[in-house]
Amino acid sequence: MNNIDLYKKYKPKVWEDIIGQDAIVNSLKSSIINNNTSTTSFVFSGPAGVGKTASAFIYAKALNCENPTDDGNPCNECDTCKAIDNGSLIGVEYLSMANNGSVDDIRRIVEQTNISQPIKQKVLILDETHYLSKAAFGALLIPLESQNTKTKFIFCTTEPNKIDSAVMSRCQHRAFSPVKDSVLANHLANICVKENWLIIDEKTNKISDESKINTSDIKDIVLNSHGSVRTAIGNLQAFIDTGIINKDSSVEIIKSILNLNPIEIYKKTDKLYENGESFVGSLESIYKILQNALIKKVSNEELSSLQEDITKSIDTSTILSILDIIGDGLSDMSNRVVDYKILYERVMLKIILTIKRRKNG
Repeated sequence: MNNIDLYKKYKPKVWEDIIGQDAIVNSLKSSIINNNTSTTSFVFSGPAGVGKTASAFIYAKALNCENPTDDGNPCNECDTCKAIDNGSLIGVEYLSMANNGSVDDIRRIVEQTNISQPIKQKVLILDETHYLSKAAFGALLIPLESQNTKTKFIFCTTEPNKIDSAVMSRCQHRAFSPVKDSVLANHLANICVKENWLIIDEKTNKISDESKINTSDIKDIVLNSHGSVRTAIGNLQAFIDTGIINKDSSVEIIKSILNLNPIEIYKKTDKLYENGESFVGSLESIYKILQNALIKKVSNEELSSLQEDITKSIDTSTILSILDIIGDGLSDMSNRVVDYKILYERVMLKIILTIKRRKNG
């Protein structure tokens, strides 16, 4: 079984399968239960792998299910639910805007929105909506503003700031968050128990020696998944297959930053180069890790062990300065003035010097 197979096996089918998004799940369930589904469109935003498109499909099934449950779930057994799951139901369509986002594509979609279909509610799930051009967003305003639109739109995106403001104002926005480490660890543990990878001795209530994984391994997997359920399940399968935890190079580099050790960073930078990893991607990952740590710190939310290390070692104002440094570095990389490796190393050196300067007053 490969990673995608395991993720497909545990892909959410009902609302209770969506973890770490309780407020959003409750609001969507409530709208189904109370038949308050007049809203034309939604924007589901948030990091990759946290349940946006899964929620969109559950919502589409719940709207059209032949035998919906009293708690707002689809039955997942009727012909309609099965057809939505396999992508064959006319009237419920999933499209990635990375591949279907031209103005002509959107105009074709708009033309179809008012065509009646033999289902309860037409639903269009447009993923990666941030790829749309201004003209494409403009074309979407026609069905969003029409009183006669027979289609419900669900826009999914990892970058809500790139959604046209006129489109956003005509939608209900649901912001999905990275899943808390404790919730994600519990989810992985449950999967491991179901797969017989984590075996609890009934007599001692301790983990059996026959287990393929322990709680420490699960914590390490979660640490390297950054709140993404999809990434965590993929990393779990990789560990079961190889016995090795996929380490995020960005996490390792952050640890070197916290140690204020430029030599370690240069060695890891060389490794990034040798492995052909993206310097831009690494900087973006470091930015997100630091940003999430800062947001959770000021919001008094539960911190992961890495986030605790970050916020204990670096004060709030210094983290903000580091984010500015990384932002400037990404801007320099986009201009491709010099080799990315040189720019990356310069950013790392600036970060260490900034932390040392702030600590020394």
